[in-house]
Amino acid sequence: QVGFGPISWLLISEIFPLEVRGKAVSIAVVTNFFWNTVMTFVFPVEIEYMGSSATFFLYALVLMWVIYFIHWYVPETKGLTLEQIEELFTSNIPKSTTAIRANRNVSDYQELDTEESRDLKYDPDL
Repeated sequence: QVGFGPISWLLISEIFPLEVRGKAVSIAVVTNFFWNTVMTFVFPVEIEYMGSSATFFLYALVLMWVIYFIHWYVPETKGLTLEQIEELFTSNIPKSTTAIRANRNVSDYQELDTEESRDLKYDPDL
């Protein structure tokens, strides 16, 4: 697949805590397939009532919002263990940062105030 499709499968395997991961992933998968089914039936209705231009314009707007959301609210998890990812989601570090790097822990950043931690950027060379 090209696009955001594979990202959802990757995210759901990483974002849930270890103790609930199995059940949470199964609920997320069922939810994903449910909304895929809904869109399968809604799309022809949208084309019929809105026309193809308006339908795809609506999808373009949704896509722009998704890109914004991913950029600002989904943290980088490349090179992190599942435990580090869980620590990232349970910490007080703003989620719009990529404060955890592959060789560092969240505790290394706890002494930073919120403004400083927001300015942290992911550096793949670390």
